[in-house]
Amino acid sequence: MKDKKAPAAPLPERVIRTEVSQIEVRKYFLKAELRRVFPGPKSFRKTIDSQIDSIEGLEFWRLFEAFSFAYRLNYVFHYVGNSGYSWNEERWSITNLTLTGTNPEINAVTYSSEIERSPLKFCDYLKKYFFEYPKDDPQNLGQFRPEKKAVFYPKILLREEDGKILLLDGSNRLISLMFAGKESVAAFVGRKNGKEEKPRIGDSTFLLLRNLYVNSDEKVKAATIKVTRKLIEMSKDGKGAVENYWIRHPRDEVLRKVGRMLIAKQKRQ
Repeated sequence: MKDKKAPAAPLPERVIRTEVSQIEVRKYFLKAELRRVFPGPKSFRKTIDSQIDSIEGLEFWRLFEAFSFAYRLNYVFHYVGNSGYSWNEERWSITNLTLTGTNPEINAVTYSSEIERSPLKFCDYLKKYFFEYPKDDPQNLGQFRPEKKAVFYPKILLREEDGKILLLDGSNRLISLMFAGKESVAAFVGRKNGKEEKPRIGDSTFLLLRNLYVNSDEKVKAATIKVTRKLIEMSKDGKGAVENYWIRHPRDEVLRKVGRMLIAKQKRQ
């Protein structure tokens, strides 16, 4: 029995740039998020953007992980740090985009048979909803209530999967642009490039696993080793994180020995 091929994905209105660096996409995400957290005048935004551009190495990855995994609880860190994805800058008709999950209240609307994850249908729904509830918010959709302010970072993040162009980040910006009458949007778009998919897991995960190992009985220790080994194997940053937090940082030689064993296992595979 032949595998069913995924349907062909829709095409962008225009490809603006190909092979955009992951670094640019990551920094754009942080600039947009920090603008949301710390609004201010243009001069203030320039200062923040300049600071983001100057951060490099491990310090940058920790900040990126914190905003994506801990603060926003999304998968931008997973996809934009993944060696199996390449990125373009493109312009897309909003009608060809598909919404993805946010929180239970919003998902109850966007995943309904009425909306079917369509940005256009969701925007129409919001217009009626805010007209009906100008001050109340019984469905907890208030984050999309239109405001008379510019969208300073109008590009959103998309990814292609199974013939769909899925929203990865920027739902609030997308809806704001739609309320302003925009029918298309600029976006960074990630697609699988045929390379082995190696996402980043994040330093905090491996530090948490180390602490779990240290403070557990033998049964949990064995399970922790198994999980840590699997995460090293599947990730781009696991080996380095274990070298750092299981070997370099601890004073306990027993723990260091466990860390070296985890690294050695990977070298033999």
